[in-house]
Amino acid sequence: VKLEAAAIAPVASGGQVIGFCSTRPGEGKSFVAANFAEAMADSGRSCILVDCDLRYPALTYMLSPEADYGLAEIVKGRAALDGAVWTDSLTRMAFMPAASQGQVHNPHDLLASAGLQDLVEALRKRYDFVVLDLPPIVPFADVRAMIDVVDSFVFIVEWGNTSRDAA
Repeated sequence: VKLEAAAIAPVASGGQVIGFCSTRPGEGKSFVAANFAEAMADSGRSCILVDCDLRYPALTYMLSPEADYGLAEIVKGRAALDGAVWTDSLTRMAFMPAASQGQVHNPHDLLASAGLQDLVEALRKRYDFVVLDLPPIVPFADVRAMIDVVDSFVFIVEWGNTSRDAA
């Protein structure tokens, strides 16, 4: 089934920025974000998926484990944007890994930085959709740092496992 990208119109300032988050780890947010981004790209819209889960970058491990550059290096000014973007030849979905190597120290500070805001604005101008795979909400305050750059959030919960109180 093809998802109709026209149903989700980009905002006036450029591409639509959509953040995918969950209550806690393991609820499937990365899987849903990747499938959404792939569907948008496959429908003919330009789309980039960005792994913003700097504590456990599952998408980076799956899609580009040997990446030389990632989100962390771009925000810190250690790499250029074009050098960190991988594009799937089949769907034309672009992907930006979280970081090239190891843990990122102070992920919240990096996500709350002016450098990240600048990066998201640059991506907004290049793509119809910017899909952000964000960290889970309960264990970390990282998602709150993204409120000013995200247009819409998709909140993922695991059916039958995530309690109403936690959500």
